[in-house]
Amino acid sequence: MTQAPVEPIAVIECGCCCCWHRAEFTGDCRNDAERFASPEQAANRLNSLVQVAYLDISDDPEIEDELSLSGEIVQPGSDDI
Repeated sequence: MTQAPVEPIAVIECGCCCCWHRAEFTGDCRNDAERFASPEQAANRLNSLVQVAYLDISDDPEIEDELSLSGEIVQPGSDDI
């Protein structure tokens, strides 16, 4: 039996607190369980692959902001910074 590939969790740097959060997180960025100092720390604390994401913010209010995934994937066990 083969295992399904593990999808990385997308993390994004917060413009408010300068920490990293899961991209789908919509709560209070002061929530310590959802705040990471780096993608490496997120991978270690979540015990999962994480992929760095960026938010492309549009100046046009009619165009929705878009989440872009970078090619950078961080594995658990990476050094925290």
